[in-house]
Amino acid sequence: MGKELFRQKFTTSFLDADPAGVLFFSRALEVAHRCYEGFVTEILQFEWTTWFHNSSWALPVVHCDAKYMRPLYPGKNYEIVLMLKNRGGSSFTLLYHILEGSTLCVEVTTTHSFVDRVEGSKRPIPKKIGDFFASVAASV
Repeated sequence: MGKELFRQKFTTSFLDADPAGVLFFSRALEVAHRCYEGFVTEILQFEWTTWFHNSSWALPVVHCDAKYMRPLYPGKNYEIVLMLKNRGGSSFTLLYHILEGSTLCVEVTTTHSFVDRVEGSKRPIPKKIGDFFASVAASV
């Protein structure tokens, strides 16, 4: 497990549920991405458009998965914790834990890879972001 970088509370909605009254499986990925957006703007302190519409680089999710330990139900309060799992020269993997109290309900991972916006080829993690991740790794 990595070091906690960001934490966010959320409540699931009736609209997020499947006919059985359980959070629809793909919604965990949406919750993780909303948490990721909060991390980018609140912790990394990038403007949303600077990060997601950068003129030099793009940062697609190249892999994601979710492991469900317990169902999530509409109207309940949960918390999501974002952690750095690992980083390479051009990519990083984030780990998210969706919790009900201290109980782990869902674990999500997303791997993001920097690519040159024009060439479409891999590029190194930009210095500001790489320095942040290096400082996190050093403090673990």
